[in-house]
Amino acid sequence: MGIAGSFAGGLLEFLNTGSSTKQIHPGIAAQAGINAATLAAHGATGPGSVLEGEYGIYRTLSNRSVDLDSITRDLGRVWQSGLITIKPYPACQLSHVTLDAARAAWAQAQANGCRSSDISSITAKVHRDSLNIICEPFTSKISPKTAYDAKFSLPWSVSVLLIDGEIGILSFSEESILRSEVTALASKFSYTPSEDHGAAAAASGEVVISTYDGHEYVGVVASSTGGPGNRLSLADLSAKFLGQGTDLDLATKVFDDLLHIDESPTIQEISAKIAKLR
Repeated sequence: MGIAGSFAGGLLEFLNTGSSTKQIHPGIAAQAGINAATLAAHGATGPGSVLEGEYGIYRTLSNRSVDLDSITRDLGRVWQSGLITIKPYPACQLSHVTLDAARAAWAQAQANGCRSSDISSITAKVHRDSLNIICEPFTSKISPKTAYDAKFSLPWSVSVLLIDGEIGILSFSEESILRSEVTALASKFSYTPSEDHGAAAAASGEVVISTYDGHEYVGVVASSTGGPGNRLSLADLSAKFLGQGTDLDLATKVFDDLLHIDESPTIQEISAKIAKLR
């Protein structure tokens, strides 16, 4: 039932259990889009008023007024794929701007000889719309229930970054979430709502790391790495793609194929290679 619920919609109930259904949400949406296009190509019909109609999506699922023109104005002319964020960290995207800010603050602290054991507190400004996803309930976020649960814990993610210096796939293993030193540092984390009124995914980030000797190190970033205004470099993209624990030679070939996908007459050969990556 829990998995079936995600087929019905992108539900966030997984946050309460640490279950992994969230990771199939984009795939389900993409699959549904392809199926709809295929059905239309074979003569199936659907209501053109599916968005704004009496029994359409807006009236069925929301009681807010909707500016339909703002949603459909550029439909078929402007492709939103150019706004997609490629995540540098294998954690919830809403955490990324704070992780970037924490990295900036920690670089200053390390330049002054600080170690993670010197940290007395970590304070972050977090977008209001992100709080109930990555910060609350706070006691649960300090000690994630599962490895997937840890991906949606800002206190835990920041702490493992400061202790290890980096965040990768192994940071969110079942063994890693049992690390007492990460939990101990996460308990020193606190947050306040930011004054950012834009979209949470495009929010700015600020982190203050305080040490027992009285120093404070502040990291501020305008937006998270990987978004439209702050793209990952080709080297960063390569490192992310090749660092997935798969066949390195095959992954290298696939990465090169993807970089030149516009030169390929079909995607069948690339798809076949991707299917072999495990």
